[in-house]
Amino acid sequence: VHLCFSAVQYETELPRRRQRVGLCTSWLGGIADSLIDAADANRAAPVMQLPVFRRATVEFRLPKDPLAPIIMVGPGTGVAPFRGFLEHRLALKSSGAVRSFGPSWLYFGCRRRDLDFIYRDDLATYKTGRRVDRSAGQHAHQAKRHCLCVR
Repeated sequence: VHLCFSAVQYETELPRRRQRVGLCTSWLGGIADSLIDAADANRAAPVMQLPVFRRATVEFRLPKDPLAPIIMVGPGTGVAPFRGFLEHRLALKSSGAVRSFGPSWLYFGCRRRDLDFIYRDDLATYKTGRRVDRSAGQHAHQAKRHCLCVR
């Protein structure tokens, strides 16, 4: 299981400016910090149990036919579930259950390439390994020059 979250931090409006943080993301951030600290100090990571609730869905899934083409649109940080689809396809191919797949296209957007493009390395690997045939990322700084709107 991989977790992806964005820590919520903001300042309230006048007249009483206050720093606010998200309840859950602050909790998760503290856990992530302790794991990073342990890794930096070459210590064993603390054993932690996080409650995770998985919901099955009938609508949001890969096609049954592995040769069917897929077009994935992930605005913002919505790339994570499609990353799971691509990892699933890799596992099927690695196990020998499937020899090839239909074309896979991924469209996504993020505000800042330097901060928000968290799956950059994975997407490069997917393209190199032919798990995704085309990916098109739109970043806010590109919006002035190009017009690709994903919502």
